Amino acid sequence: MMQESREDGQPSFAPADPEPAATSQPVKLGDIEGEFTQASAVAGLNVLVCSWNVGNEEPKEEELRQYLITPTDDTDIVAVGVQECAYKAANGEKQDPHFDNIVKACCGAGFYKVSCHHLWEMRLYVYARTEHKEKISNVVEAKEATGIAHILGNKGGLITKFDYDDAAGGRAASLCFISCHLAAHQGKTKDRNGNIEEICRNARIENKALDVTTQFNHTFFFGDLNYRIDLPDGVGLEESEQWAMVKSHIDAGEWDKLYAGDQLASCLRQEKCLDGFVDTKPQFMPTFKVLRQAATTYKDQRIPAYCDRILTKSMPGCASHLTNTMFKNCPEVSTSDHKPVHGTYTVTLPPRVNRSPAETGGGPVLIFDELSADNLLIADILSSDPYVLFFSNPPDLFASKKTPQTEMVKRTLSPTWKRMRMPPMRIKNANELKHVSLVLSVWDADLGPNVDDPLGNAIIALTDLVDEQYLSEATAGGASPPKDFTKTLYLDGKLAKEGSIIKGKAHIEWSPDAEEYDSNSMGGCYECCGGAGTKQCSIQ
Repeated sequence: MMQESREDGQPSFAPADPEPAATSQPVKLGDIEGEFTQASAVAGLNVLVCSWNVGNEEPKEEELRQYLITPTDDTDIVAVGVQECAYKAANGEKQDPHFDNIVKACCGAGFYKVSCHHLWEMRLYVYARTEHKEKISNVVEAKEATGIAHILGNKGGLITKFDYDDAAGGRAASLCFISCHLAAHQGKTKDRNGNIEEICRNARIENKALDVTTQFNHTFFFGDLNYRIDLPDGVGLEESEQWAMVKSHIDAGEWDKLYAGDQLASCLRQEKCLDGFVDTKPQFMPTFKVLRQAATTYKDQRIPAYCDRILTKSMPGCASHLTNTMFKNCPEVSTSDHKPVHGTYTVTLPPRVNRSPAETGGGPVLIFDELSADNLLIADILSSDPYVLFFSNPPDLFASKKTPQTEMVKRTLSPTWKRMRMPPMRIKNANELKHVSLVLSVWDADLGPNVDDPLGNAIIALTDLVDEQYLSEATAGGASPPKDFTKTLYLDGKLAKEGSIIKGKAHIEWSPDAEEYDSNSMGGCYECCGGAGTKQCSIQ
């Protein structure tokens, strides 16, 4: 299938087939210095993320209120993801309204429901303080089933994304929450990685050309991820012996030794899943598999593991804006064979990018003096026909009706593209560029009835391409010195291919006046002909 064309000229892509106490305390936003002006109405947000496999048994509301869903006076956003939430309450109420009411009661009267949706036994709730209601918009939900036959929803992911825009205070950010239940059992690491890849590939929202983890300022990925512990010293041992070895480290409080054998940590190091995500080392007892009682007693049917996790990813221009202030388990919750986990985070809101109207022209112009790629994926017979699409974060900064792109280079895995001048960015204040990121999305062009194939994405902060001095001093005119860059390509949350990179040299010129931009100078309208320039453009 060809890509469908949207009215805004952007391509629309068809989807592919006794416990230690916590040592950290939440940071109050008023304690953060040096980031904000006095004009800011909201300097930042405090976010509480909760994850629990309910174990298909009725929970006790008082336990969740006291130990898991615990917003404080400083909490602004609450996200709750649950798995195996199928039970019949003692009062006869079905699980949906029963658990909905528990979450609502735990959050309290000062919060309203931003989003709530489900996939089989999974639920994802996002609540916000009512004072933020007018600032939250563009709420988008998605789901992807990765269970039996890649169709059933016994495993999969739920996604909720929203924009937070404090126009009066001049601050804005986009937040995304992904709650998942991945493949179970000790030896299924590859399947779990595959589940993540499938969620990234198919649960497309907003910009359909990009996966959900490469679009928003901050993304939270959490749930019963089901990754287990394979201790290096336990290779070749019977499962009962591995269980005893893990249990001895737990009894000694040797969390780092447990983490050294954690499957998820290993996959992150090898870039097999969740590229760019930060995993907080658990400094507490593993959450699975336990007796359904208070405190933590492990069953001997499964090797204890950190199945329940929270990870985060930020756009490079916003990486310093997200701080984890607490991450702990909740051993007091007694009704499941999993112990819940929760974490608190402070989100510093960057300055709001005030997009100037496209027709006024002018602004910063990004110029790629050199641009090439090496060792791309093979998408056709023995080769690919690669081209690059350029996207901004925040989105829609380029003063063009069409998605900027290179020309297509035929039959090569190491293309070199011509020097290219991007359309001006609709920005009038150079300081705003400090918080802008660019996504270089490499694709293989398939002419005719076939859908173009993704080859990988790279995210670059503009501060990687422009000297800090230029951003601090330039308001109009002048050019920044050219800077080299090399970025690894990732696809659907993992390394696209060993050695697959995009590289080049770029600089910014500040154009004070309007200039005409012809998208065809970048290889034609991608939606119609894949950048080949062989078909009449249908996007005017």
